Amino acid sequence: MNEPNGNAIRPRIVFRNFIIVFGLTAIGGFIIGLATGISGVEGMPIAAIAVSNIMLAILGFFICGCMTPKRRWTYLLFTAIAVWLASIVNVLIAGDLGVSLVSWMLGLPTTLIFMLVGGGISTLFVKSQD
Repeated sequence: MNEPNGNAIRPRIVFRNFIIVFGLTAIGGFIIGLATGISGVEGMPIAAIAVSNIMLAILGFFICGCMTPKRRWTYLLFTAIAVWLASIVNVLIAGDLGVSLVSWMLGLPTTLIFMLVGGGISTLFVKSQD
């Protein structure tokens, strides 16, 4: 976690960013469940959850990019990996909906795309200090 110039990655910043992105996507799924009146995973509208996850993940990475102008891309990359690793819980919760280990593994490139889009938009609002 240390780089040659002595700057260490701060786990606290990665954790804060993780909470923002993971929290937004979890809240989105919760709100969809409330809005549709569905209490179980079986009847969840997959398209609505997918759109919610895409939009809220990009928003989360945008917020994190704005809050982390110094070494933005390093922190966003660590955040994306943490979010992807934590999303294994979807295999356990929504396995009946076809969320498999393969689909979880394919989620890494998707998460990285969300990171690039949200982080890229953040550079339009807050100048990077790298």
